[in-house]
Amino acid sequence: MTPTIAAEQQDAFEQALLASAEVLYGVALTLTHNTQDARRLTRTTLLRAWQLREKAKANVSTKWMLLNMLRNTYVKGLERKQRIRLPLGISERRCLAD
Repeated sequence: MTPTIAAEQQDAFEQALLASAEVLYGVALTLTHNTQDARRLTRTTLLRAWQLREKAKANVSTKWMLLNMLRNTYVKGLERKQRIRLPLGISERRCLAD
């Protein structure tokens, strides 16, 4: 019994994910300057890539795709933190006081 082409592609994608994990962690550590945050960012990126494996394009480098996912996840996290930590603006305070 030979594996199907889809199974072979899935195995290749899984191997590419595992091979890129160390590079992703290094980039995540550079971005976050924190080992715990870097691990979380790497894990989130790999999980998201695995969930979206059916949508992965054959002609796109897996490493490039993962680095873009990592960067986008990091930026979204920063935006969320800034929204939570920023105080209300002056105009918003006036509206709430009325």
